[in-house]
Amino acid sequence: MFKTLSSLISTFFFLAVIGLMVLLVGYWKISQELPDYHQLAKYEPPVTTRLYAGDGQLLMEYAAQKRLFVPENKIPEKVKQAFIAAEDKKFYSHSGIDFIGIARAILLNLKNFGSGRRPSGASTITQQVAKNFLLSSEVSILRKIKEAILVEGRYDANTLHQVVDATIFETAGFGIFKDRQKMDMLRRVAEKRGLIVFTDSDGAGFVIRNHIKSAIPGKYLKHAYIPDIPGKERRKSAPGREGKLGVEGMTPEVILAALRNAGATIEGEKTTSSGGITKQDLMALGLSGGSNAGEKRKALLKKLNLPEHMSANAMLQALNLLYTREELEQMLDSSGIERD
Repeated sequence: MFKTLSSLISTFFFLAVIGLMVLLVGYWKISQELPDYHQLAKYEPPVTTRLYAGDGQLLMEYAAQKRLFVPENKIPEKVKQAFIAAEDKKFYSHSGIDFIGIARAILLNLKNFGSGRRPSGASTITQQVAKNFLLSSEVSILRKIKEAILVEGRYDANTLHQVVDATIFETAGFGIFKDRQKMDMLRRVAEKRGLIVFTDSDGAGFVIRNHIKSAIPGKYLKHAYIPDIPGKERRKSAPGREGKLGVEGMTPEVILAALRNAGATIEGEKTTSSGGITKQDLMALGLSGGSNAGEKRKALLKKLNLPEHMSANAMLQALNLLYTREELEQMLDSSGIERD
């Protein structure tokens, strides 16, 4: 009897130790994959960008979400109390998690199980903020970019506003060709803080891009390119003339990769540069000047997920942001693109 009891106790403690170890390992593994909550301290919501003339007159406003920042001490006390009463009555008394509320919600949901009633929740404001900003499958913490960004239309701008915190201007398609006032404004913005040209990858996008390049000195411009991806945007009934997705159809990951490859100055990230590739290098590698240089460039652009309409000069600029000459040679060899 004593031996049996002793054996049961030993087995229980052994299993308890194993279970505790599994829990600790699981907790450690999950904690390593969780995002850093410290980034919430740097969060700045997108607000309206206002442009003023020299005499202080408001010229125009740009915003995907027309917000005005209101400091906490300027919000009426009754508004704050109403919000807390609706969302989290014990906000000032718990440490971020309302354990009593969670227990109450569990008991209530068990009681109402099968009744068809909506399940009761117990998430606090703190938990809601953590979920919406840290655990969402989308890019919730916007990357703050120093340069202004120029896109073709409002749908492109709306997409970018979900990914980056930056001043975003629109060309209104080909409208920029007739809008001298806007072009003058873009030139001043480019001279002061830099301008990233981010048009679609089709022929029309390159016509607009080249018009911007002819009007603003190149030293103030950076060029972001999206890959040629066939398809159509959800809002459209049919794809465009060339059947390619525009900036508005890109995922956050593709947008950020394009901006990084363009050399955008992103807050909290170090900019890297390779460089050293010249026009003579392109000629020596058979990517310019040769009889089949165009085909080789086309194959290289496809390999790099860059648009097929890029000129040799534009490709040279992009290559210098991405590779050294040695890295370019290695990439050509590994991809099977013959060199002269």
